[in-house]
Amino acid sequence: MYTAVLQMPLSSSSPPLRERNKQRRTDRILESARELLREQPDRPLTVERIAERAEVSQGTVFNLVGTRDRIWAALADSAIGVLDLDAMGSVGSPLERAHAIVDALIEEVLTDPAVFRAVFAHWAESARTIHANPTDALLRTLQAGVNDGTLSADAPLPRIADAVASGLIGVLHQWAAGLIGGKALRNRGRDLFEFAFAAAAR
Repeated sequence: MYTAVLQMPLSSSSPPLRERNKQRRTDRILESARELLREQPDRPLTVERIAERAEVSQGTVFNLVGTRDRIWAALADSAIGVLDLDAMGSVGSPLERAHAIVDALIEEVLTDPAVFRAVFAHWAESARTIHANPTDALLRTLQAGVNDGTLSADAPLPRIADAVASGLIGVLHQWAAGLIGGKALRNRGRDLFEFAFAAAAR
């Protein structure tokens, strides 16, 4: 007499256990960095402090995330990466879609102000290594305006998208420096697209 052992097939879409563990540790490192920024925003965010809070070695922080510059970039990436920008651009007019994208980005920033003030204060250190980029979603929204006849087919869409993205970074820096509040940040973010659509209108 014997007992048959049934083995469930592994899902081809599930990452290996090692990768899942690696991702969990990475998430813990980044959340530890956020906690430190919320609790003591005026103290320097060091790899040593992050490692202690995350209960991992400093080498693990370097291996999974990187240097302090890369940590700042990863914090920005993790916030922008959770937003489904393409889904936001699937309903309404092109301008309404653009507003939805900008509103979502700004709301994400305003939900964690201590973290994002620090991120934008260190923007020069991290901008070159940020992976998440809303510019492509913004460009697709402008292209939708051309497709429906709202915008001119001759409009330089990539330049307009880059200008809007640069302007958005600028107003975020103003907010991070305490020069404007959340309401002004929302309004100026929307204004950037109002100006862009007006400039490219047929």
